[in-house]
Formats: sequence, C-alpha cells, structure tokens
Amino acid sequence: MKVFATVFILLMLSPAAFSQWDPEPPVPDKWDWLQLKSGEWLKGELVALYADELEFESDELDTLFFDIDDIKRIRSGKTLNVMLINHQTVSGLLILDGHQFSMRGSEQFYLSQDILTVIPDSETEASLWAIKFSLGVNLRSGNAQQVDVNSSLKARRRTIANRFVFDYMANYSETENTVTDKNHRISSALDVFLTDALFIRPIFAEYLKDPFQNIADKFTVGSGLGYQVIDTNRVEWSMVTGPAYLTTQFIEVEEGASDKEDSGAFVTSTNLEVELSSDIDFFYDYRFTLVSEAVGLYTHHMVTGLEIELGQYLDLDLSMVWDRTQKPKKDALGDEPEKDDYRVIIGIGFDY
Repeated sequence: MKVFATVFILLMLSPAAFSQWDPEPPVPDKWDWLQLKSGEWLKGELVALYADELEFESDELDTLFFDIDDIKRIRSGKTLNVMLINHQTVSGLLILDGHQFSMRGSEQFYLSQDILTVIPDSETEASLWAIKFSLGVNLRSGNAQQVDVNSSLKARRRTIANRFVFDYMANYSETENTVTDKNHRISSALDVFLTDALFIRPIFAEYLKDPFQNIADKFTVGSGLGYQVIDTNRVEWSMVTGPAYLTTQFIEVEEGASDKEDSGAFVTSTNLEVELSSDIDFFYDYRFTLVSEAVGLYTHHMVTGLEIELGQYLDLDLSMVWDRTQKPKKDALGDEPEKDDYRVIIGIGFDY
C-alpha cells in the first residue's frame, strides 16, 4: 500500500498530470479577462477591437495588441458594444469562446468571425473625443522686427458607426509692423461607415479667409464616397472623393469683373497617419479641388509632418503646408497673387 501511494502521488505531481489541469475562466468583476490560445490568462481592460486587431490595457504589461486569431476566450467585466458586419449592434457583458460569442444572460449566439468592431460602452461624451491644439511662435528682433504665430486645432469624434472631424488652422506674420501673412482655414466632415472599409461622407464643409490670396471669404460644401484603405493600430489611410459647390468673395477685382463667383467643384482627398515608433508619428493630408477657371481652375491644400511625443499630453510638431491656386484672381491693379504658398511650422502640441 505504501508503494502504491507513493507511485500515485508521484504521478499526480508529474508535469504530465499538471498539463491536464484546465482551470475554469476567471469570474469578471471590474476587469476584463483575456485568454490566449497558449492558455495564458490576462487581466486588464479591453480598449477596442477593430480590423481583427484587439487592443488590451494591462496594469503590469501596459498596452498590448493581439490578432483576433490568437484569442481563445474573452470575459468582459464591463458593458461592451459589438457591431457585426451586417451593422447589427449588440451590447452587454461579452462572453467569447473560440468561434462564437454571446452576451451574459442571453441565449442568442453569434459567430466571432462576424465581429466588425468592439468598443466599451461610453459613460461620458468626452470619452468619444480626441482633441489636439498646437501653437508655434517665432519672435525676432534686432535689424528686423518679425513676429510669426501659427496655431491649429484638430478634433475627432469616433463612435462604433461614424466619425466626425474638425480642423482649424491660422497663420499670422508681421515684419517691421507690416502684416505679411494672415489667413484662417476651417474644415469639417461627417463619415458614416457602411462596412468596415466603405463609408459615405454625407456632408463636408470648408471656410477660407486669405487676404494675400485676394480671398475675403470662400465657402465650400459637398459630399462624397470614401474608402478606408488601411486601418490598423499603426497605419490609417483613407480616401474620399465627391462633388461640391463653392462660393468665393474676392477683396479686389479688375474693372468690369465680378467680385463674387459661384462654381461647382469636384473634390478628392486622402489622409494618412503612420506610427513610425512609439514616440514618433507621421501624417499626410492632401485635398485637390477642381473648379471653374473664374475661381482658380484648381486648388490644392497639403499638410504633412511629424509629431514627436515629449510627454503624456505634450508633442513637438514639425509640419509643412503647401497651398496652390492655379489661376488666382487678379486685383484692381491687374496684379496676380503668387500661385503657391509654403509654410514650415514648428510648434508645441497639447493632446487630450
């Protein structure tokens, strides 16, 4: 009997015996629990799941990213919103096991492969927004007195089905008490996703004021169809194209010419953001507008640069702006403004 008991205990303590031990999933409380296909459990917060990539926040391991194919089980401790590929939305405490999932307390099951997006149920409106303000100032004195001020504001609101964007940019330059540059540009758009990649832009609008381009006020309103070419945690690239209508009020015109012009337009734009490293992001925004010859024939607006993280809420922003009007409106003396405007901006950005 002693020999039998000894052999039994040794067998139970062997690695093979332990390998058969499969514990029950943890009981969620305020945490979300994630099990990898290796069998390891992680405790933390499910931030989002999009484009088959899951973002998970752990107190000990910081931010982690997983391919959905590497996930075996999910047990959420908070309410999640799940959008399916047919745009049906279900909400509750998520229970995912392999190829199917359900909400706790529900007998309705869904296929995991039909998940388009998963985000936490937002408790406040502020959690849906990402806002950044950037300011650059250059003061020069001595043989020449010069002041350059550049400011910008970017705001994004993203829900499970749509995206709202707002951008503002202003530039002011003064040399020897003479204003040499002064302009404002405001643009906004609403995107409604039809699939994980295809979206419609039911409305976008832009306002421009640039006296040095002979533009007192310029309003553009339009709509378009867009496609999300790439959407991962490191790369976002989208393209939009569609018709528009614009009206332009000029400051001065040649004798006999109209100081206000209306025109149909065709607008195409692209937006690219790339995370080069954990501290450096690259961005490229470009918009091309085809209009009538009376308002310039075509224009384009490009902003590109780098955002270098200095702290949790602080960035160093390096950007270049290129604006071009192919046929600027001549002023009362018959002089034509320069077709191209270039700006290099160095500023400090504040993120929320």
